[in-house]
Amino acid sequence: MAAKYYRTSGSKVTATEIVQKMADAKARSGDYAAAQQQFDQLARDALDDPLSRGNARKLFFSALLAQLAGMTPDTLMEAVGVLEETFNEYQELDVQFNVHTREHMLITALIDALQEENVEGFEEAVCEYDNICPLDATRQKMLTKAKATLRSRVNDLR
Repeated sequence: MAAKYYRTSGSKVTATEIVQKMADAKARSGDYAAAQQQFDQLARDALDDPLSRGNARKLFFSALLAQLAGMTPDTLMEAVGVLEETFNEYQELDVQFNVHTREHMLITALIDALQEENVEGFEEAVCEYDNICPLDATRQKMLTKAKATLRSRVNDLR
């Protein structure tokens, strides 16, 4: 493992970058549970390092997006409850992940849209966020997967 090598040789930043690239690759390949775990661990590690602390919010955000993408139509409502608990935990861990951040606003809007089974509300929240803070391809893919899951659930209920 390259990350382990860099970590033991004292290059924590390089090790973190490698693990983050691995998490992105897992998300792109559809292994959302593993991506979520890696983003979560990276964020928690970042909180322990004064120089990396500012990056924790983005990593927690990515972990939540991976968690969203991993939901299925059959378990959507239960998964939204778990997502909300995770979101609350992340806010307690990182005071910078607060109501004044775009990431917080988006996750809150997405949770509301999921609970209301509102595909249009989901799309509007993502579009509003993306207009101000452009999403990269990996995060767009995770949100597209979550939207497809919501749409599938809504269609199944009709």
